[in-house]
Amino acid sequence: MEKLYELGKNMGLEGDELRIFIQEQQKIEREERSLDREREKEKYEREREKEKERFEREREKERFERERERERHELAMKQIELDMLNANNSHLSVSDKDITCRASATPSVKLPPFVDYKDDLDSYLNRFERFAKSNKWEKTEWATSLSALLTGRALDVYSRLSETSASDYDTLKEALLKRYELTESGFRNRFKNSKPDQGESPEQFFIRLGNYLTRWIELSGIDKDYDSLCDLLIKDQFISSCPTDLAIHLKERAPSNLQELSKISEQYLLAHGKSFSTKWSDNKNTPFRHNKGNEQHLKSSTANFYSANTSPGKFQPKCAFCLLPHKSEDCRKIDSMDKKSRKEKLKRSKACFICLKIGKHVAKDCYSSISCQQCGGRHHVLVCEQSETRPNDSIATTTTASL
Repeated sequence: MEKLYELGKNMGLEGDELRIFIQEQQKIEREERSLDREREKEKYEREREKEKERFEREREKERFERERERERHELAMKQIELDMLNANNSHLSVSDKDITCRASATPSVKLPPFVDYKDDLDSYLNRFERFAKSNKWEKTEWATSLSALLTGRALDVYSRLSETSASDYDTLKEALLKRYELTESGFRNRFKNSKPDQGESPEQFFIRLGNYLTRWIELSGIDKDYDSLCDLLIKDQFISSCPTDLAIHLKERAPSNLQELSKISEQYLLAHGKSFSTKWSDNKNTPFRHNKGNEQHLKSSTANFYSANTSPGKFQPKCAFCLLPHKSEDCRKIDSMDKKSRKEKLKRSKACFICLKIGKHVAKDCYSSISCQQCGGRHHVLVCEQSETRPNDSIATTTTASL
């Protein structure tokens, strides 16, 4: 407004002429702003239309790719059926061929594709191998036949292998098992921790456990004899019983026999100045002993474990359920809690699910030898899935000194 007034003055306008000039200039400015808004709106609409067209093109491209993938899969399945039929015919006698011709009306068996995140890869490969053997496929054709059935991450693994590796079934299988973490450790954990599935019969559960054990033995690379199996079980139990840092070191070194395992363990203990017969502190790499010289340090470093009102030389444990100075197993509030409530209490008090001690370690790092006498699991009986009752003399747990 002031600029327009100054401009009119400079032009020699006064009075009504100046007022009319200012009004006309303001009207022109309003019209220009309106045109600018219209242009911005048109520009936005054009960009929006382009984005919409781009989205439609991408969606159409994805639809086209899915259709091509489906067609490729159907062609691959037909090729597998044709190869299977040719392989069978090449091994048949004249009379067998006559029988095949008469039975040609019977539908051929088809393997469904592997569905990522739904199917168990190990079970799927087991079924594929049985199907291939029963139909007398040449093993050189297994990798190609399997590739036509893979989807998702499994197909990515196949596509990233070299041409030579992708045509070798054993190499392809090893790569798939690694991608899905079906390793020696994985099958070991399945064998030790598996429970019967809903609707699974005892015989089926036996077979599943046997398959887990077989895969564990195969992936460990040992000979399938009694002595090698004993060495495998002893080595596994030894590593499970070791302190965490030694166990990790042994897993990294992967000793092939018990002599090598013993040598590596002794070298580690010697290098770190530790004694194998004593438990180790989580905070320091020194043997953890309780004596008069370190009693004060022990009390201060385990304040979460014990009540503040302890007597010299004797610690009063703190209950993980009510935080009062008594044993967790003797807490009167346990009877009024169900399993879920007990677990919630232990989580809130940051207590171990195995030894019930309130401290800085969790169940996986607990060195206690406690095991549930109800189900034999690695947890305290008070949080057992199969028991809601207080432990008594008949199902007491046995414990050693823990962190």
